[in-house]
Amino acid sequence: MDFLLLEDRADYRAGDWVTLKVSTEGTPRTGMITEFEEDGFWIRFEDDFDFEDFIGYKEKYLAKLIRRPSDVRSDYPVLSQFPKLADELQDRVIQGFDILTEEIKNDQEVVYHIRLIDAGNEYTQTLRGLRDETTDQFEYVTE
Repeated sequence: MDFLLLEDRADYRAGDWVTLKVSTEGTPRTGMITEFEEDGFWIRFEDDFDFEDFIGYKEKYLAKLIRRPSDVRSDYPVLSQFPKLADELQDRVIQGFDILTEEIKNDQEVVYHIRLIDAGNEYTQTLRGLRDETTDQFEYVTE
């Protein structure tokens, strides 16, 4: 995909990884879009992930989509039975976590192991979804 002039909102979403350049000869910088505002968006660049920068549409950057986070509900159909867990997992995937494994314990319990690699450090978490006829909940598992 070629670099295109960044326009208002374009087809980008929170969680998308994009590369930006100020001109065709400019040095590219890649980061993850965290949220949108009317006149631009906030991005965490991979070379400075602890901080967010605001990119205004009027600045006329060139942009290229690098990757888009998966839609966990499409990729893991069992999550339709665990909506609160699905929401939390989607937030984690948008933040850069990868889903490592899915364990369907039974029709009332499912467990996901996720991982984030940031600046060479690996962080893992385990989330469990539980449900019955009236309750839908999730929890972070510490073992």
